[in-house]
Amino acid sequence: MRLTPDQVLALIPQQKPFRFIDRLVELDDTHAVGEYTFRPDEFFYAGHFPGHPVTPGVILTETMCQTGLVALGIYLLGLELPAEEVAKTVTLFTEANVEFERIVKPGETVRVRAEKVFWRRRKLKSNVELTLADGTPVAKGTVAGMGVGKEGVPQARAAGESSDSNDKGVPQARAAGESSDSNDKGAAS
Repeated sequence: MRLTPDQVLALIPQQKPFRFIDRLVELDDTHAVGEYTFRPDEFFYAGHFPGHPVTPGVILTETMCQTGLVALGIYLLGLELPAEEVAKTVTLFTEANVEFERIVKPGETVRVRAEKVFWRRRKLKSNVELTLADGTPVAKGTVAGMGVGKEGVPQARAAGESSDSNDKGVPQARAAGESSDSNDKGAAS
């Protein structure tokens, strides 16, 4: 099934304040183009060079990944699976090699152009280019990620909730004086 740009946007799991795609202006099986306007009230500007805010490079990289991996990956997976199955998948970032040429200030609109390098077994690698809306180059590079089922992604614990094991079931160290309901002999059960 070919998903429309609006359907792809609806399936992107990142939400405000961590969604950096306002619109997808082009999308097919070889490339994606997305745009985002960095609003002056974004959460990261207050502490990133107070008085002279600059969009952090990691946020610009995330912006490129959300178009070049997440949106393009959802579209490509939608060519193989029904939308209901695509919705059960998240894209995890695996690699980036990005070079920056200029800063992005609050209020500026950026455009991400991503070209598929390869897509196989839910792994996607894309060449990405980030420009200002007027075409001024900002950054370019290569990013990669892979789609995994949401059930394989550890869930965040609520505040105050704890566990004696990590997400892989491995017992965690406890501070002196803490107790556990299981014995402390290290025997597997």
